[in-house]
Amino acid sequence: MRDCPLACGTRCLCVGRGWSRIELACDHRGLQPSPASRARAVTAFESTAPFYSRYRVPYPDSLLAQLKLDANLGPVSTVLDLASGPGRFGLALASSVHEVIAVDVEPEMLEEGERVARRLGIGNVRWILGRVEEVAIEAGSIDLVTIGEAFHRLEQGAVLRRIGQWLKAGGCVAIGGCFGVQFGDEQWQASLRRAMEQWEGAAAAPSPGNPAA
Repeated sequence: MRDCPLACGTRCLCVGRGWSRIELACDHRGLQPSPASRARAVTAFESTAPFYSRYRVPYPDSLLAQLKLDANLGPVSTVLDLASGPGRFGLALASSVHEVIAVDVEPEMLEEGERVARRLGIGNVRWILGRVEEVAIEAGSIDLVTIGEAFHRLEQGAVLRRIGQWLKAGGCVAIGGCFGVQFGDEQWQASLRRAMEQWEGAAAAPSPGNPAA
């Protein structure tokens, strides 16, 4: 974890392609989701909760271990899982902390999270229905804030300011992002990018039966 480049006053871990992805999503660069896109986000996952919970790839154990270490999580710690969905981040960290607070705008996602928690015997997760930008959280009460693959759907500037208020001194925030497998520095990823570019070029080229307009 390093000092956040967005000047939110916390230590941050970006899971994905690096700091540039957060900077481009953040209103420090002038980019915000439109009101229409935010409205669509409210129902974007409606009726998908069981499938989301069952088939979404879990976060790797190595990432969770690093979060526990960097945030110094322990028996008295509190984790705030924002835009939690069914609690993929929060449930994975629950056994290591005193309490997880999961916040999401979609009731079906929270209901699915509660079902999963009961099945796993996890009883220290508090599920809150509401917008991240409006939820009431006690100032200075949170050790770690997690946002898994949802930061782009939020009002980033407002959320970052609220996170700064919620965190304890020395608290951490982890913003997770899921990006295409072609992005990265490995040789196989470079080969995949070239193959995709060649395929896209061939698909766009005119054919005798489908001449260009």
